[in-house]
Amino acid sequence: GLAIGDGVVDPMPMLGHTMADKPVFEVQNELSADHIDARFHHNLERQRQPKTEIELILNQYLNRADVQKQIHANGVDYDWLNFDVLNLLDKYDWNTPVTPWVEQLLSHCRILYYNGKIDNLIDYKSTEKFVNTLKWSGSEEFKTAKMTNWTVQGENAGNFKTGGNLTLVQVNKAGHMVPEDQPKWAFEMINKFVKNEPLM
Repeated sequence: GLAIGDGVVDPMPMLGHTMADKPVFEVQNELSADHIDARFHHNLERQRQPKTEIELILNQYLNRADVQKQIHANGVDYDWLNFDVLNLLDKYDWNTPVTPWVEQLLSHCRILYYNGKIDNLIDYKSTEKFVNTLKWSGSEEFKTAKMTNWTVQGENAGNFKTGGNLTLVQVNKAGHMVPEDQPKWAFEMINKFVKNEPLM
């Protein structure tokens, strides 16, 4: 299967909307003012800190010799959480839709889309709008599926729906980096997806 977190796969249906009027824009601008000086703000509830503990641990892990051998990085001492690659892709690849490939993949494998509920970069509604435009053998089953409350160990982790090979998840209390903001819930979601088990 394929898991895509807060991803832009077709900018027009996903991002082809904007605020309707100036008063709404002014309120949004005021609310986000504290985040303007942040390194890479992606969570409306907090400013971006230099590096979180999980980012530091991940960097150390990816620089281990045994891990680098497995991912064919072989001796590259690298800051894996810098934005060089992202910035390069943004420059050349941002507006390239991959909808036909997603539709083809859905005929053969499972796809999980997930978004943080408070992501201010790629919000849940944009992803929901995108997946509802997909044309594939299970699209009607997906469109008619009901959103279900998702709990992890008694905690309200979010909502999800599944139809055919497609699952859409909205993760509560998470911004753009779901595994950073909600590691336990993200682990549960990905673990169940990899094992081909239902979320609930």
